[in-house]
Amino acid sequence: FVLLPNTNYFPDCATMGGRASKEDTYEAHILPHDARLTALWPDRLWILKGSLPFPLPRNMLVYRARSGGLVVWSAIAVAEAVLEEIARLGPIEVLVIPSLHHCMDAVVFRAKAAPNARLVCPASIRAALETKKGIACDGTIEELVERGTFAAALTADGMPEGGELAIVLDLFADDDTAPTRRCAVAFCDLLFNILDEPDGWFAKFVGTRVFGSIGPLHVTSFGKRFFVTDKHALARWISTVLPEHLASTLGFSTLGVITVAHGDAIVGDDCRRHLDLAAQRLLA
Repeated sequence: FVLLPNTNYFPDCATMGGRASKEDTYEAHILPHDARLTALWPDRLWILKGSLPFPLPRNMLVYRARSGGLVVWSAIAVAEAVLEEIARLGPIEVLVIPSLHHCMDAVVFRAKAAPNARLVCPASIRAALETKKGIACDGTIEELVERGTFAAALTADGMPEGGELAIVLDLFADDDTAPTRRCAVAFCDLLFNILDEPDGWFAKFVGTRVFGSIGPLHVTSFGKRFFVTDKHALARWISTVLPEHLASTLGFSTLGVITVAHGDAIVGDDCRRHLDLAAQRLLA
């Protein structure tokens, strides 16, 4: 359901969609989630897996920028122990809302854990976030690319204009003596990587038959049907254009991490192979 455009499927649409009310509390937003962060890259990138009111996992990323401050991507309302763990890593400087469908905890998380952080989103959704969700952002993801917080923010070919951004994160070493430059790419809903089937026949039916969200790195069948405008262009972008841009334009020697909003992160030197397989699945 999270992929349906401009629609809320929750009992309290204003609260779950991101517009906080007087009765809304941080604690009311907390849903089951991992007990602690998982490091994807030493001292640079962490992930926490959470849940939604329906059977779909979701992820929050924590990235340490060159400033030493933290960037929280797609904030999730978490228990105090996790907030304390994040605080030990450094101050939160930026909160990223990656899409209109990933803002349900942004307002309460900011008020609770990062009242002084800049709230940013893709430029293409900034106006809609304010009018539809009541969330006024302080800036855009594109502005953070210009400032060097992110290495790049890329829009995939074969998708509607103004679609989601794939954010490129520099996995630099503090001393900058690493022989190779590695990066991570954070996707939102463009790619899913849900390897474990949910419990219950209905959840499995919805995940596999209705939305096609279950399986290794792939574009969901729902996404192909309603969002992809040119699957051949998108497949070429995933398998060829993106990796070449990372290497030739941005100067990264290795893609070391792939993250998605829903499902498991991929870590290791074979990330390029996973992109190739995702492109093949799109065309299959």
